[in-house]
Amino acid sequence: MNNLSDQITACLVVHNEEAVIERCLQSLEGITERIVVVHDGACKDETLAICEKYGCEIYVRPWVGMCEGHRVFSFEQAKTPWILLIDADEYLSEGLKKALPDLVKKNDISAYDFYWPYWDGSRQRTTTWPLKRALFRRDKFSYLAFPHGAIHARGASQQLPLVLEHRPLYDNFSAEAYKAKHKKWIGIHADYFLKDWDSLPRYPEHAKELKPNYAILRKWPRLAAPYVFLYHFAGLWCLGGWKAGRIGLRNAFFQASYYFKLGFEISRQKKARLRSE
Repeated sequence: MNNLSDQITACLVVHNEEAVIERCLQSLEGITERIVVVHDGACKDETLAICEKYGCEIYVRPWVGMCEGHRVFSFEQAKTPWILLIDADEYLSEGLKKALPDLVKKNDISAYDFYWPYWDGSRQRTTTWPLKRALFRRDKFSYLAFPHGAIHARGASQQLPLVLEHRPLYDNFSAEAYKAKHKKWIGIHADYFLKDWDSLPRYPEHAKELKPNYAILRKWPRLAAPYVFLYHFAGLWCLGGWKAGRIGLRNAFFQASYYFKLGFEISRQKKARLRSE
């Protein structure tokens, strides 16, 4: 395989990931020598020691609690034409590794979306759904540092039947994981809705604002909550969740429920701030 170190920078945001990160870094060998790792807050395990072993470019930044708070910084460290966005519990499949040299040669494509199958901690539960945007041109995308923010391609994007493996050590979409992770995230997420959006990091600096529905959720969070639930449920189902049957239905419901609860958390924080003024 050709060395792609002058073409691709891998960008990771991590938080105490010693159990899975070596598998990720091993999959990048022969792909790039430029691996930017940003640690969210102080590291309390062997994550950074493992990263040092693989020659990663390491940054430790103040704790945010969500990876999106560090994405823009990680992208700014990239100097290569392409950025590979990958998490510690993900790794490149052999098919994806073999395809990368040809993918980065295409001048008419700005971003690639890959299969990102659900893993329940012991086996793969889906095959062709969902998709994740993980490879994109450094000068052809935009991103706003907002929880669950998307990578927006400026130009053509392409969906490919290549797999970016996502294999956490547990069922990421069980009811228990849903409750634990969303309980941890939802307060941080709601706080972002009440921030000054003009002050949020963005890439590039002139990246567009959030969609109008975000402003509606901020202004009338309780009223908008049922509509946000339906929007996310229908979107996840129609964009491929139906392919996964019961698993797709379950995951669409869980994620839509999160946004329903988010509306009430935004309302709670708004009231708390008004009382404190």
